[in-house]
Amino acid sequence: MTKYTAEQYREMANGCKRDRRVSQGQSDTDGFLSQWASGEMSSRYLRAAEWVENGEKLEFDALFFGDVEVEAKLIHSKFNQYQRVFVVSDEWEQKFGRKFIPQGKKSRVQKQLGLREKRIMAKAAYSTRTGKAWRI
Repeated sequence: MTKYTAEQYREMANGCKRDRRVSQGQSDTDGFLSQWASGEMSSRYLRAAEWVENGEKLEFDALFFGDVEVEAKLIHSKFNQYQRVFVVSDEWEQKFGRKFIPQGKKSRVQKQLGLREKRIMAKAAYSTRTGKAWRI
């Protein structure tokens, strides 16, 4: 359950934007950190407003085998910082013979295994403190 309404989150975002503009007008290069922080928090509050308006749901990338969603988590690969991979549950690992499945509509691995990616709306938790969302 959320602490604020979507409108309250939007008001907080607008306050951050206002603070950023004031800081830009009053400083030269000294205010870059507070300007960055104000911009970052503005974005986080707008995302929180979207989350509240959508009934505490957000969009996530999901992996499907036919019409069945594969139980998997999307993570950043430790081998390639620019690539994300799906880590499938033990049950699906037995079926596919692998734990890690590269993300991307052009993934040869996904095609060979008969998988596809899709964006879905799912129940989520969201933290304005970290700017992170996760499925629940």
